[in-house]
Formats: sequence, C-alpha cells, structure tokens
Amino acid sequence: MTSAPFRVNLTTVTANGKTQPKLSSIMDTTSYPDATFTLTKPIVPGATPSINRTFTVYAIGVLAMHGETHPIAFAIAARYGGSVLEAAGSIPVQFSDWNIQVPSYGSAISLQDDGVVEFSVIMRR
Repeated sequence: MTSAPFRVNLTTVTANGKTQPKLSSIMDTTSYPDATFTLTKPIVPGATPSINRTFTVYAIGVLAMHGETHPIAFAIAARYGGSVLEAAGSIPVQFSDWNIQVPSYGSAISLQDDGVVEFSVIMRR
C-alpha cells in the first residue's frame, strides 16, 4: 500500500460503545471535528500474504488532530481472504501531546492523560 489517507469524524466517537458528550467537549469537536492519518512510507508485507493467515505490517505516517500534527508509527494486524483484506490496530495517544486538556474533577474522579485510538478497516477488491 503506497497511499492511505484516512479521515475520522470525531463527533461520532464513542467510549465503551456509547456517545460521550464530555468527550466531545474535551476534544473540542466543534472546532476540530476530524482527525486524519496520512501514510508517509509504503506499507510492505515481508512476503506475499497467505490466504486466511494473520500477518503484521507497520504503518508510518502523520496524524493530525486537534490542530496538531505528529509523526506516528504503529503495528497493524491483517488477514487476506483472497478478495477481502481485514486490518486492525491501535495507536496510543497522550492527550497533552495534542494540546488536549483533560479536566480534573478532584481527587475522587480523574481522567487519564492517555488513551488509545483503535481501528478496523475492511478493504474489498
């Protein structure tokens, strides 16, 4: 894969399967509704993928979110079924790196400064 621009509408993000209005507020999705990933180096499997076998590739690119852009690299687990390629992975995110202020609710309740962006992509031929 030599090109992979992806855009995610952050206003549709859920936590534990539910829409979280506070998450939208923290992420300021009114000002920054999207996150984008752009591949900067081709993704090349080490060998021709075997049908219905899981393999790992690595993606290197830039992630733009909340008015910030940073280089990132992450592993992708993939499986090729002959006409369908399924891929999934996760990207750790330190909110302070993206200028996202995590609110403090006192010592009883606190939110972490880190999270994980999880993704699943299905490509059909």
